[in-house]
Amino acid sequence: MKLDALIGNQLLMAQSIFALAEHIGGATGAYLVPVKFAALPKPPAAGMVSCVSDSTAAIIGTVVNGGGTNTVLAWYNGSQWLVLGGAAPFVAAGQIVVPNPTATTNTSFTMMGLGLNFTSVLGRAFVTMDGQITNSNNGGETDAQLMWGVGTAPVYGAAPPAGAAVIGTQIRFKAALGGGAFSPFSQSGLITGLPPGQQVWIGLALKVVSGTGSVQDVCLTAHELL
Repeated sequence: MKLDALIGNQLLMAQSIFALAEHIGGATGAYLVPVKFAALPKPPAAGMVSCVSDSTAAIIGTVVNGGGTNTVLAWYNGSQWLVLGGAAPFVAAGQIVVPNPTATTNTSFTMMGLGLNFTSVLGRAFVTMDGQITNSNNGGETDAQLMWGVGTAPVYGAAPPAGAAVIGTQIRFKAALGGGAFSPFSQSGLITGLPPGQQVWIGLALKVVSGTGSVQDVCLTAHELL
C-alpha cells in the first residue's frame, strides 16, 4: 500500500473514532427496547438484562411474569426473572400492644387472640414479642410459642390452625415462690416463605403443664426484611 493511501485510511479511522466519541459523549443513556415477557430469550442465561413491557410485578426484587401492565427492567438470576428497576419495595410492618390477655388452663397450645395481620410484600420478616409470663401454681409451667399462618388471625381459645408454623424457640416458664409472680420474657425469630400479596397473621399460643398460665403487657412487632 502506498504511504499516502495508508495515511488516508488512518485519517478516516481517526475521524470515525472521533465521531463515535462525540456520539457517546452526547448520549443521555443506554436504551433497551421493551418486549413482552413471552418474547424474552429461551432459554435465558444467568446475568441477562432486558426491559419487559407487560410485567405483573413492579417491586424491585419480585418475580417477573407476563400479562401485566408494568414496564420494568428485569434480570435473570439463573432460575427466574426478577425486577431490577421498578418501584422501591414497601416494607410491611405492624405492631399491637395487649395489656392483659385472658389466662388459660389448657394443656395443649391455645391461641391467645393476639393476632397481628399484614399483607406480605417481600416474603420474609423478623418478629419479636415482649411481655411478662406467669403460672398460678408453685412449680407450675407455662409454655409460650409465637406462630404464623395465612389468612385472618385465630381468635382467643382456638387451637393453632392447620398449616400454622412456629417462630423461634418455645418459651418455658416454671413458677416459684408460691406461683402467681410474673417474669419478663422475650421471644423472636425470622420467618421466610411468606406468600407475597397475601394476608398473614402472627400470634401467640400458650399451654400449661399444670395450674393457670397467662401473659400480660404484651407487645408484638413484625417487620419485613429486604
